[in-house]
Amino acid sequence: AAIRMEGHLSSILPLPIVIATARWSPVVGCKTMIVTSVLLVVLTGVQRAMSYCLLHGLMGLTLAYFFHCKLPWSISIPASALVRSLGLLASVGLSS
Repeated sequence: AAIRMEGHLSSILPLPIVIATARWSPVVGCKTMIVTSVLLVVLTGVQRAMSYCLLHGLMGLTLAYFFHCKLPWSISIPASALVRSLGLLASVGLSS
């Protein structure tokens, strides 16, 4: 059986997207998510890549976009939690 590290690494998986968006722009963050997804499609398959996009990619983009716009944490944390919840529901819907 394969060791599932996603549960342990879920807090650092969105970091490349957050860093790219915070350093350059939201467009670069979107490109980073697309490149990461293409790499995951090649390495692990379509379902894992979609899971990454829905669970970690969209949340990373949301956090980074709000950080880039200099919005307060009181707005960005609930918004990213909502995006993460919707991504989880979409991921469950796609995998079942």
